[in-house]
Amino acid sequence: MENIPFYIQYLENTPVSLFTQKLPVPEGEEPNISDLIAAVKQALPSKLGDIDPDELTLHFVVDGVEMTYNSWEPITVLKTNGTVGSNPLIIKSKSGVNVVKFYNPNQIPMTATGLLEWLSGSNVNSAVDLTDKQVLSQQQTNPNQKVVFPLAGREQSLQHIASCFIATYRHRSNIDRNSRPIPVCAGMPGLGKTRLMTECSTTVLDMTGIQGKRLSAIVSFGNDTNPYGEIDKVLGIKYSFAWRLLHSFFKAQYMFDDWMRRKSPKNRSELTMQLALSTIELYWSQKTQDDILLFVGVDEYQKLCQDELKSLLDILCASSYRLTTSKLTFFCMLAGTDLNMTRIARSSHPNTERTPIRFLTHMESMEAIGPFISDTHCGFVVSEAFSQNVFYLGGVPRLLTNFAKKVVSMKPNDLTEHNFQGARIAALSNLQYPQLSLADILKLLATSFTNTPVTDVRICPFSESSLPSARDLTWNQMISNGICQLQDDGRVIIPFHIIVQVLKRPLNERVGLNQFETALLSSLNSLSLDVGYPFFGIPCWLLWEYFGASFYCIRINSFLVLGISIVSLSDILHGSRFDSGIFNTQVHIRIAEVFQSNEQYGPDMPRMITRKHDSYYSVDWVDGETLQIVLNGENGPGVDIYFILKRAKYSGYIIVLDQRKRLGSDITNSDLTTFRSKLPNPPAFLNKFKLDSVFGLMSIYSEINISSVPDSTYFVSASNSLDFHGSLSGHPRCSMAIDVNSASKTSIKQIFCGTNDDQTDLANKVIKQRYSKRIANYDELESLVLEWSGKLDESAHARIKF
Repeated sequence: MENIPFYIQYLENTPVSLFTQKLPVPEGEEPNISDLIAAVKQALPSKLGDIDPDELTLHFVVDGVEMTYNSWEPITVLKTNGTVGSNPLIIKSKSGVNVVKFYNPNQIPMTATGLLEWLSGSNVNSAVDLTDKQVLSQQQTNPNQKVVFPLAGREQSLQHIASCFIATYRHRSNIDRNSRPIPVCAGMPGLGKTRLMTECSTTVLDMTGIQGKRLSAIVSFGNDTNPYGEIDKVLGIKYSFAWRLLHSFFKAQYMFDDWMRRKSPKNRSELTMQLALSTIELYWSQKTQDDILLFVGVDEYQKLCQDELKSLLDILCASSYRLTTSKLTFFCMLAGTDLNMTRIARSSHPNTERTPIRFLTHMESMEAIGPFISDTHCGFVVSEAFSQNVFYLGGVPRLLTNFAKKVVSMKPNDLTEHNFQGARIAALSNLQYPQLSLADILKLLATSFTNTPVTDVRICPFSESSLPSARDLTWNQMISNGICQLQDDGRVIIPFHIIVQVLKRPLNERVGLNQFETALLSSLNSLSLDVGYPFFGIPCWLLWEYFGASFYCIRINSFLVLGISIVSLSDILHGSRFDSGIFNTQVHIRIAEVFQSNEQYGPDMPRMITRKHDSYYSVDWVDGETLQIVLNGENGPGVDIYFILKRAKYSGYIIVLDQRKRLGSDITNSDLTTFRSKLPNPPAFLNKFKLDSVFGLMSIYSEINISSVPDSTYFVSASNSLDFHGSLSGHPRCSMAIDVNSASKTSIKQIFCGTNDDQTDLANKVIKQRYSKRIANYDELESLVLEWSGKLDESAHARIKF
């Protein structure tokens, strides 16, 4: 193996020349941290002096701040310039790691009064008091900071945090700390976790109805202005966090590290969290008669080690207990990317509760960035191209905001399809995931599409990858890198932009894929071509059926990618509602593909069916080499999609019948009876086999208001879409809401009756209308459509939003 060059900084976190080193790597072996340090020591003794290599440790720099390099990261993940991302590595002596110089030799009285005098009080003792008496909190340092992107799609998250705050307030004087839950928002970067915390002292407290003077601060350990650093290591989190709290509420005009080194008193290790809170309460009690509602958000907790996080949670739990005589109530919340840390912490802190957070739907994405763009581009109209590019960003708030900023920077004449695509590509430029091969990403997608739960985030799912960089990549790291999101039940959710990237991987990467990986890739490609970019003349209802058939193919082929060829029927239909035991039946699966049939399902249907628009091509839909997910022939009654599965344990088959409804009102028992009565009998040639069938009812618009699911029946209603469709639930073909002021032309066509040309004409008129002004409500839309000699589809009424 060739020697690998690295660029290293030596000993000090200061600008120095970078030296290239060659690290010999024996054939068949992987280098590690100690190998690298020893090689550098041997190559440049003059730089490291007489320091024993065993006493050296490896660090890296993020925005000028030094962090310990994690030993579980293999050297092979480093780029040839020896960096982690763009962060230079540092080799330094362990004995010099925690050396921090403080400059204030004076002590102060460690009481609330003494601290307050030092921070903002009298000039009695100038040697003890701070020279700067000005008190500035985080809120005061940015008094005019405008929130340019409205919060969208976070109602469930806000409600959960509010419930935690209500319990904390109600039990503030209860000695049982578990009565006061601490919300923890954990997930991939860019989901809006920090943004949620900014709402805690406003929107969340509004929801609780708790009255009082509101104070707030966010203590971040991330790579911002006051990151985790040597001060925290030297003092320990127990003391450094208390100082960070005082800094946030009294001296936020300074950098925390600089302020601590130059100003903190000699007896700094005597400050406790309770004393810091007492100081804040004392200061604000002089300014208000109201109760004091103090919120502290802890951001980027993953920068701490596990023991530090445990200590911090101990501190936060203790701080939330308040004497009945105290006017202050302490609320807190944690946010970060490391799921494993919080899961470990939960064993000793069961009062930590994970706050749900998800990707935004397409409509919510529009709500999040639309007003910001309209402020700059007055009268901005959401075109088909703009809507599509927003969808491809996968509902990740940070990507959406980066995209919106690019759009805002454009001149009005540059708001074109080409430039929208360029803005999307720019937003995704750092998310190409070269450390994963195409086969790796297909396995990741297969895990998501099959709802296979992740039980341990420390597991490396790609241990057999063709790329060394992927073999040690854990689920936890993938979440931290923004590749996926994990639900509380362990399900993996993938942002849609990763599917788009898979389809755009170079063709040469497909060489070496096995037949199942190729089949999954083909299913995803069909979803994109047949559904994402519909062929001219295909009616909207058929596109929904295409999506449904494609989804069955994707899920079945995903099981095969994971090496599973026998599954239960419930696995294929996971996320739907069913009760009957037949769904536990084991069945064989094989590579699946969508087949649009000329023939109609019923007693006269033959075993060999022909493809629509190509009657010369026929397939055996029962036992053929490929599992056919069949779109029923035109005007076929009672069934839209069907496929047949062979039992694994006993002889015989099970037919899955899928019927799709677009009713505007809830579906009741009476409706179900009507639907089932229209089901045709199975093909007569199957009578010689043991045959069972299950009936699936899909409702894209409305709820299925049936409490007890009948035998051999499964339901997927509007509210079940996320559970059933998972990472594809936001796809336009299975999403419910259509905002006529922002939806794409393809979506808007679905609300009209008539031919494809009629629907296209009406959709174009709606988009043209948006150029002049928004359509305010349903009555206005109905009036306009009547004026245009068109007709709204009454069954789509429930979907239309304004």
